[in-house]
Amino acid sequence: MQKYEKLLLSELRIALYDNTEEFSLTHERLTKAVTLNENLLSLGYTLNAKDIILLAQSLSLDTFYHSLLSLMDEIPAKPMYPDFPTQVMEIDEATYRMHQLVHYFSTYGVESLFPVEVAKGWLPNVKESIKTREDDKLLEAKVLELIPQTNQYQTPFIRILSKRERMTIPEKEMISMACIHIPEHILKDTSIQFKENLLELSWVFFETMKKEQFIKAMSSICQHTGDVLRVISYVYKRNHYHFTKSNKKMFVRVLESFPISDFKVNIMISNKKREETLFALQALDYQEYSRSRKHNQAVKSLRQKELHSWYSKVHDLLSIKDENAVSFIGQHPGTLLRMVSWLVRLGYSPEKIQMELIQHVESLSMQTLVSILTHFGQEFEGEKEEEARDVYNICLAVFEAKATTLKTALTGRSVYLEMNNISLENSLIETNSKSQEGGYIRSGLALKIPDAVKRLRFFVYWNDKRRVDIDLHAFARNLEGEDIHIGWNSHYKKEGIVMSGDITHSNAAEYIDVDLENQSLDFVNTSIHIFSGYDNFKDIDECFVGMMAVNQLGEDVKLYNKKNCFFSHHLKGVGRAMNYGYIDVKRRILIFNGSQDEGTGKKKVSQFTLQTYLEALLTGQGCILVNNKEEAEVILTLEKAKEVKEVSLLDNNFFMEA
Repeated sequence: MQKYEKLLLSELRIALYDNTEEFSLTHERLTKAVTLNENLLSLGYTLNAKDIILLAQSLSLDTFYHSLLSLMDEIPAKPMYPDFPTQVMEIDEATYRMHQLVHYFSTYGVESLFPVEVAKGWLPNVKESIKTREDDKLLEAKVLELIPQTNQYQTPFIRILSKRERMTIPEKEMISMACIHIPEHILKDTSIQFKENLLELSWVFFETMKKEQFIKAMSSICQHTGDVLRVISYVYKRNHYHFTKSNKKMFVRVLESFPISDFKVNIMISNKKREETLFALQALDYQEYSRSRKHNQAVKSLRQKELHSWYSKVHDLLSIKDENAVSFIGQHPGTLLRMVSWLVRLGYSPEKIQMELIQHVESLSMQTLVSILTHFGQEFEGEKEEEARDVYNICLAVFEAKATTLKTALTGRSVYLEMNNISLENSLIETNSKSQEGGYIRSGLALKIPDAVKRLRFFVYWNDKRRVDIDLHAFARNLEGEDIHIGWNSHYKKEGIVMSGDITHSNAAEYIDVDLENQSLDFVNTSIHIFSGYDNFKDIDECFVGMMAVNQLGEDVKLYNKKNCFFSHHLKGVGRAMNYGYIDVKRRILIFNGSQDEGTGKKKVSQFTLQTYLEALLTGQGCILVNNKEEAEVILTLEKAKEVKEVSLLDNNFFMEA
């Protein structure tokens, strides 16, 4: 239960309150709730006025603070040099390197010489001050949303699966915990827009549900036969290419619950789809267990290549450069949108493609448009430069046209942008390319670093039953173009960047500090890497990483302060290296990257930024931008809504849904 609540907090910024009994709203209870909200600031959170009143009337009033505190992460281990960063900045290199060599020998060296496993290596006996002081509060409190305990599973289930984007790893964990508590009518009413999410959910159902329950659930969440066929292939592979007789009959019943007209259309969409369909049907021994003569006959026609696909006609038209190909593909607008680059490359008129897409703009996916614009807005060289420019211009015009057709809370309203903590011109909207590590602040968004913040601290804490060695690295460049590497195998301090030492065993912490007042730095890319122990972050019991604002550096100041974290993650991805965060020192912005590579280069840049998106969206919606909140009918934000007229781009998933 606590793990589920921690995921609600980190991914959705949601906390639960006990609504099983409601108290009268008295002055005493309201005062207590307001005081509690003041205390939440020490944890980096705050409640809106509506939720303060809910809490005042709830059984949770007396327990909420400590319940939330129990969900907050700590770093129980100390770094190699506990009085970091001062201690490291003052140490001479000869001493630092000697400590490093002895520490390595005490683990890797001993294990290579003797048939033993070393649980913990030698650490230098250095000064360790008692940490008594908290750093200043440097970041604005994050707004926390309350939901009743009675809705703790249904609300996140609907919110996550209704989004038109792939679930992150933490979201998958939440859904797997929640779905067994979801009643059948909610399953039936929840439209799963992104097909990969359907596959993940179907696997959970396959593992947890009995036959009749599974058949009902799959018939509810699958929109057509094509969905079922994808599920069969996915579950079959994930189940180590094995189905029992009962499994086969179960899936055949789900397939034949769809009308024959739907069945025939979806088993032959393309030649590739035909092969995938035959693979799924073979896994079921379909013709042995089929009970529908019409469905069985359709499968026979498929095997005998008597069914022809719409895609085969498309390929025939394109192979002869038929001038009617664009309008023919326009019968399936989503396919036309995904084929824009190909059509441009074949020499079809960009104007004709654009015109055809605009005719069908209402049925086009916002997610696909945003994804294409972000990709083709990047810099390309050589022959691809002109193609990329054409694709970008086509899709930008289509996006602007689509913005006029949307029905949102913004239409025709006066709007104030509450985004002072976001650099709009440096923020990218990542869709399918977003980090799978999740978090409420999605990858690609550029956070402005407040003026009061003197340093950024990149941190990691890890622990496992085995000895695991995690490394932090900083790859920087100064204003003269010199590349700088801070890590165990390079500098340990240079140009205002300093590391806390490299520990090679579990239950350990490492830090890298970046001095933002250093005038010579251009940018810093931070990364994390598994040196030994496992090949994937997902296999480590705990790997907690994040980026924190720092002001005070005294030896008695605590190294970790939860209220000053810009973002943090418990890494669960596949891979042993991650490009975690990008720091633009000159412009004072911070971007969570979270991509599965070590990455040493500059941040990704595209013409299609959050600013471009908002300008097109607000213009298309007929909005009037105002300069203060009081004049606005709608306040548009990237945070949780604090008042009634606020609309959150993240919570409402505008990048995919609008």
